[in-house]
Amino acid sequence: MTDSDQADNQDDEQAKAQGGPLAILFPADPLVWREARKIATDQNARVESLSTIAVQDPVIVMDLLRISNAMYFAGGRSPITSPKTAIVRLGSDVVLDTLEKLAERDPIDDPDVLKWFEKHRSRCKRSGIIARLLAEAIARNLNDDCQAAGCLLGVGEMLAVLHLREKYVELAEEHARSGVNYRLAQNHSFDVDKMGLNYLRRYGIPEALLFAIDREARSRSQERAIMKPLCLAAGELVDAFDNNRWEKLAPGKKLAPKSSLRMLQLNDSQYLKIYERASEYLFSARMQ
Repeated sequence: MTDSDQADNQDDEQAKAQGGPLAILFPADPLVWREARKIATDQNARVESLSTIAVQDPVIVMDLLRISNAMYFAGGRSPITSPKTAIVRLGSDVVLDTLEKLAERDPIDDPDVLKWFEKHRSRCKRSGIIARLLAEAIARNLNDDCQAAGCLLGVGEMLAVLHLREKYVELAEEHARSGVNYRLAQNHSFDVDKMGLNYLRRYGIPEALLFAIDREARSRSQERAIMKPLCLAAGELVDAFDNNRWEKLAPGKKLAPKSSLRMLQLNDSQYLKIYERASEYLFSARMQ
């Protein structure tokens, strides 16, 4: 048994022992998983190709970061905060082994539960891509990290779906997302933001990434501080699109005082370009 196998088994056993929502293991997106595995087995494939596919599923991102940040691999170095760096650190054999282990997880058998789980997985993926669009405009050296952090924004809601299952579906069919999250906190003592962060920390995701989606945390690095408003702005854009409020964020419109987009202090030219690129991507994703 390899060191990575032992780390996997220890983490799984710990999760089972803890019980409750923190013990839940998410299944990977089958389409993304198949494409990632295909590239991982191609000796001529580039790391960039594999990382571009992997970051489209927060579940794959989480496992790549978890394994690569394990003590055996990290060796006291700086934490790994992007799938691309994780893939380089792990090497093709361990990446392939990680993907194979993900395939062993149980699929979601309830179609209603699956529907809402995939809705939140989609929000994660789109938030990550929008975060990258923002980073390309104002923090190009943090592109990969911003996308990785952005794609973890909805993990708490993914967790809520699999933890509460039919109860979640019932709430989601009756209320908007904000209403669902309010009732989860009031009726089930389940704060999606805090539970998501607890889950990611237990999973071994480094604080150098998590601070960007934790409203109460601060970055120890001034250079990385921009990641927080950037990732929160990405979530704001995706939520506005999903809630049919996209035009309210159009260039020239007045942003809300507490808007994360306002905190980025984008000039008119930057915001116009971002809005156009985000519109093109989000409408295309909706059609797909």
